[in-house]
Amino acid sequence: MLIGRRQLIASASQSNVKRVPTLTTVRRHGNLDPISVGMFNARSIHNKFTSIAQWISEQRLHFAGIVETWHNAHDCPDMIASTPTGYNYIDKPHPRSNTTSSNLRTNHGGVALFYHQELYARKVTMPEYKTFEHVSVFLRCPSFSALTVVLYRPGSDAASDAFFDDFSDLLERTSTYANLLIIGDINLHLDVATDALTSKFNYLLSVHSLIQHVSAPTHQLGHLLDAT
Repeated sequence: MLIGRRQLIASASQSNVKRVPTLTTVRRHGNLDPISVGMFNARSIHNKFTSIAQWISEQRLHFAGIVETWHNAHDCPDMIASTPTGYNYIDKPHPRSNTTSSNLRTNHGGVALFYHQELYARKVTMPEYKTFEHVSVFLRCPSFSALTVVLYRPGSDAASDAFFDDFSDLLERTSTYANLLIIGDINLHLDVATDALTSKFNYLLSVHSLIQHVSAPTHQLGHLLDAT
């Protein structure tokens, strides 16, 4: 989770699946309880909707970003089943193209933000980018507000100059918000500080006063791939 401009945090994560769910605490002002945030690369919610709903509710998350949902419509039954009682979601499905709509091949992609009904949520329109998927939502409750962006960059290709141009454009467009959270899977080895792509990514974070708050591996093979 990348958090910008003011407040913040501590993080923890644990799981035995390929992508480790990430949990983060965002502190609120005064004596109010902190905001609990989660992020998970589902690699299809189709056979995980019960686990996802239980994870969100049992962890008492205020909101959670899910990437690689592999859903193709807002009213997808699996999305509805993934939503615990007392929660809503704002999503960006990954529709099938006209040429693949009639087959059953895997429909990679799709992002969503699940949020507790105590939060006011408003979808914020941002440009479509070719190098990553995202959904942007302004969240607010007493003593907390932030523009929250759920972002997924496919890992099938190395991060290109086009990705960094797109990501930089997104950061520029969100710079008017006092508080910014970016939750997602960008498929960079963020634990390898000497990696040229990681260095380029970290430079963009520093320019926009953003801080990476996940420090533990988020993949079972040991790498830190997620931004949170």
